[in-house]
Formats: sequence, structure tokens, C-alpha cells
Amino acid sequence: MRIKSILFLLSTITLCEAQTFVPNGTAIDLGDGCFQFQVDGGFRSGAVWSGTQVDFSDTIDITLEFIPDCAGGMDGMAIVFQPIGSSEGALNDRMGYRGLAPSLAVELDLFSDNEDNDPVFNHLAIMADGVLDHDDPRQLSPPVPLMPGWDRLPDCTGRIFRVFWEPVSRRIQVYFDCHLRIDRILPEDLDILSGKVFWGYTVGLTSFVPFFRVCKDIKKFTDLLPDTSFCPGEQITLTAPITGDSYKWSTGQPLVDFTSPAITFKPDSNQLVLLQVRDTCGLITEEEVNIVERSIADLIDIGPPDTLLCPGDSIRLSPMRLPGALYRWSDGLDTPQRLVQDSGEYRLTVTQGLCEAADTIEVFLQTSNDLYLGDDTVVCLGSELSLDTKLPRGYEVVWQNGHRGPELKVKKSGRYLAIARSNCAVLEDEIEVTFIDCLPLYIPNAFSPDGDGINDVFLPVGPLGTIEVIRFVVADRWGNLVHKESNVLLAAMHGWDGRIGGREAYGTYIYYLELIALDGSSMRLSGSVSILE
Repeated sequence: MRIKSILFLLSTITLCEAQTFVPNGTAIDLGDGCFQFQVDGGFRSGAVWSGTQVDFSDTIDITLEFIPDCAGGMDGMAIVFQPIGSSEGALNDRMGYRGLAPSLAVELDLFSDNEDNDPVFNHLAIMADGVLDHDDPRQLSPPVPLMPGWDRLPDCTGRIFRVFWEPVSRRIQVYFDCHLRIDRILPEDLDILSGKVFWGYTVGLTSFVPFFRVCKDIKKFTDLLPDTSFCPGEQITLTAPITGDSYKWSTGQPLVDFTSPAITFKPDSNQLVLLQVRDTCGLITEEEVNIVERSIADLIDIGPPDTLLCPGDSIRLSPMRLPGALYRWSDGLDTPQRLVQDSGEYRLTVTQGLCEAADTIEVFLQTSNDLYLGDDTVVCLGSELSLDTKLPRGYEVVWQNGHRGPELKVKKSGRYLAIARSNCAVLEDEIEVTFIDCLPLYIPNAFSPDGDGINDVFLPVGPLGTIEVIRFVVADRWGNLVHKESNVLLAAMHGWDGRIGGREAYGTYIYYLELIALDGSSMRLSGSVSILE
């Protein structure tokens, strides 16, 4: 079987991630690390070289997936290390690396060529310095079948080709479809092992018509690990859903060990956790897990914040049952549900692991069927009166002007009606409110106590209402008291007659007045008054 065209996808290079690659000869870059090799411009082979170098003093792990087409046309391929550059290769050779020296090549040969003393079976081998002849002493590992008992590839499905290098022991291992096929210790004096080298892969083709195929990413994505939630301060454990050769977790937080099959940590916010699992083939499986902060507050609703019970009624408070949760009421009861017949505040705290939330409900009993806004009243102009139904919560109150709520503030005269509805009763009441000028008060600044009956007495002048004078005093300029009245209605005041000790006074005097107005407010006034001769 000869294979016409082949696609490759670079999967992992332990020390050389995020590299750029340079195609040569028949190699065509398809993007996403995928290249197609096909006959073009007379070339029989091609190469793809990394733009950066690796060092054999470090661990090197290279995994490729090749996808052949069974129409024929491929001689073979090789993973090659060489120190010369990124544009090397035998572009008209059947394997693409013949004569490239110094070099180290791990070949995967799919065509038996007598000139190179190939075995009759498709094989793997390790060669040095660009030789393909298996009788050459520079052969480092003799040919072995791709798999035990195979002469040729049995089909044209994608295959895995992996080379692993361990520098301390100078051990090189070659895998085919995850099976170890070559395990060899390389000679200590091999020149290619000292210094930095370019690495890449070469492919040899025959002159068949080019063939295009679509490449798929070698990385696999699963959805086996479910998203999880946490409570603040809670420690969670995530376990890889598949087994692998190595693990790498990324949480955005420093972890003690992020290369184990399972990790334990405390999330501090909503976050995305990434997991990469690499198998023995070097293939990577990726998994994403959303970690979301959990809240149980919405799950423990025990009812409306305020509830009105009619006489003889009861209410059952019943939050959602949560697995493993502990329930604690403010009065010590530890059952999830309870029957309430009395007024009061009922608070339930629910604890589930480290999650805790609480809900409160206040219950009111319908104890009266009356709505009383008070007696009709008189209010002073410029002030504001608050009309309050004084009903327990649970009533819907609507006033005649459309206002909704248990309280209405009024600033003008009128008759005000309130209608209150609950599941127990419909109540209503109304009140007449009159706004008046409570204090049309006049205090003269002079008087003439000459006995003519006009302005003979000094006192405040106002309506003959219920204005109460708490204190009214008159004193001279040195503070000596000359007149005093207290706790008397304004209409009953005597006033000062302008005499001190029975003798006529003269000059200017100071007064102080403290009174309670019609609306109950307290007022303090002061000033001066003169006696006219």
C-alpha cells in the first residue's frame, strides 16, 4: 500500500510550546498547527521546522498525529533534530532528510526500498547523520514493525507518532499509537546531543496528483466534569474525570499541588477552572469547570415579610427543604416547618455546610374591626397634619384622593376618607380638617396710660380663642421686673397699666411673652415698648 498525501498536526513539545514553524518543499500550512504535504513544483518531499531550538540537556516530548490518504503516494516520514537551520531537507528524496548531517532522525518508513536495505514491513528506526541505509553503522536502532505482526498500516485512520527524550540517562523512546516500540540508550559520544538543535519533521512523497484533506485538532474537549458551586469559605475538591500520564490544573489561584489527579482549594469568587490531561501518547484532553458561588437565600423564603392573621386563623411557615441543612428559629425551634397562630417576629436561619441564610416574617393579629382617624380638628395655617390609620401591616389603605398607604399628610382644609382592606375586613373612616390663622397676634410698641380709655394698658391683642399665655413679663432697662402674668388665657389678661409702685412710669421697657397657640405649638416673643406722655 502506498499513500498519496498526509496531514500532520503538532500536539505537544514539552519545552517548545507556542513556537512558530517554517514549512519547506511540499509542506503547506493549513493553520492551527496543521500541515499538508503534497507533490508541488516537482518536489517529492517537504519539511516543517521549528523556528526555535531545543537542547538535548532538557527533556523533549514531541507528539504528532498523521492522517494518511489511502490512494497511495507516501514513502515515509521522520522526526529530525539538526543544528543547521530551519530551511534544510532533501526536497527530492523519498524521506526528506537524506544527507542531513549532523542529525538524529526517528523514521517511520511506509515503503520498502531495496537500495536502503529496508525490511519488507513498515517500520520504525533511529538513524544518524542523514543515512537511510539500515546496514550503515550510523544506524542507532534497527527497524521494528509499527506494531507487532503488522506488515503495513491496516487502514488510513489518524495515527499517533511520539518521541520522548530523557537527558540524564540519554534514553530515547519511540511510541506508535501509544505503544512503546523503541527504547534505546544513545551513545555518550554522539555529537548531535551537545548544544542546541532545530527540530522538525520531514515527509517523502511520490509524484501523484496533490490531494487536500481537512485537519482536526488533536486536542480533545470533554464535558465530563460537572460545574460546581461553593459557599464563601468552603473548600472544594475537583477530581479529573479521566486517567492520564500527567495533569495540569489552572484555577487562577496558587495551589500546593496542581499536577495531581485531584485538587482541593477554597474559591474566593466565581471562576473558570481548566484541566489538561496528557495520556501516554502525549495527547491532551481539556476540561473546563465553572465554579459559581452558591446562595441559599432564595430557597428559604418563609412567606411575605408582613402577614395579617384574622381571629382564629393560623399560618404554616414552610421553607424549601435542603439536603443536609440545619434549621433554627429565633425561639429555638429546630424544625423546618411551624404553625403560627400568635403575632410576633419569626426568624429562620438555615445552614447547609458553610452556606447560611436567614429569612424573617412578622405576623400581626386582627384585634379590632375599627378604623379611627380621630375627631374633626383645627390646624394652624402653614403647618402639616399627618393622618394615620394606625392599622397593623397587612391592610391595603386607599384615601379619597387616590393616595395609597396607611398615612396621609395634609396641608389644606377638607374632609378626608380612608378605606382599608385586608383578608379579614373592609374598614373606613373620615375626618374634617380645618386650617386657620392660629396667631393673628398684635403687640404694640407704645401706649399712653393717661386715663382717656384709649391705649391705657400694654398687652398682646389677638383672637378671643384658646390662646394660653404661659408667661408675660415687663422689665426696665436694668432688668427690674415691673409687671408679670402667667398661665392665663389671652382674653383674660389684665396687661400693664404703666405704673410702678402706684406711680406713673415713663421711658422704654422690655417685654417677654411665652404662649401656646391654637394648634398646641409653643411660641416665645420679646421686644420693647415705650410710654407716651
